[in-house]
Amino acid sequence: MTLSDTQLLILSAASRRTDYAATLPTNLKGSAAKKVVDMLLKQQLLQELRAKDEMPVWRRGDDNRPYTLRITKAGLKAIEVEDVADAPDRDEVATANTPAETKSIAPS
Repeated sequence: MTLSDTQLLILSAASRRTDYAATLPTNLKGSAAKKVVDMLLKQQLLQELRAKDEMPVWRRGDDNRPYTLRITKAGLKAIEVEDVADAPDRDEVATANTPAETKSIAPS
């Protein structure tokens, strides 16, 4: 799988955070942001879950609850991060939604 520079940047930044939360570059907005994130979600390199504590908010669902993006073990492996033992696994998240189920309010 070939990742774009933007996708690599998002995954790399998430891998360095203690909560593994992904943040988007400030210049990535609107439909471009949604396209990049949707591809990472489809490839299961990121997962979407309800935001907790100080996690960055990616979007708000129809219920106005905040959602965040978090790198998965597959995402860490894709960018060749070796120590993935403590990383979140996609199976751990029961509250994850698919992007098609709720409207995105990515920053524009």
